[in-house]
Amino acid sequence: MRKIFLAIFIVFSAFFISCNDQPTCIPEQTDLIKIAFVDIVGKPKNITLASLTVDNSNDSFPVFNDTTANNFIIPLNPLDSSIIIRFTQDTVSHYIALSYTTIPIVLNPKCALEMKFDFLKMDSTDFEEVEVVESAISLQTAKNIEVTH
Repeated sequence: MRKIFLAIFIVFSAFFISCNDQPTCIPEQTDLIKIAFVDIVGKPKNITLASLTVDNSNDSFPVFNDTTANNFIIPLNPLDSSIIIRFTQDTVSHYIALSYTTIPIVLNPKCALEMKFDFLKMDSTDFEEVEVVESAISLQTAKNIEVTH
């Protein structure tokens, strides 16, 4: 009887171990740019927005209405290479136009392609002072864009 239980245990253990050699095909979510608002001395500054919109965005874009914060996380479209973000306060509206590149990478041959976003640059803005502080787009990046407001 003991040998039967041992054999069953070995068979189940071998089955579960063989399942663990499959790749995990979970995307890394590197398509998020981080925009921080700061005051003149560089400290985080909360701003209140009536809305934050993206030109030509689809229904899956997160909606920011009546929001107060000092940073915003904006998803990028892998099918595009630019984004125009509009920040609307009570009666004032500002925009930031950014461009970026997408690079398809293969994490594992058994997984689909993943898009890596990189080389973020500012094309234009009507804010007084905007700086791209980190052009690499990754989860470890604290902020990509800093707006002095």
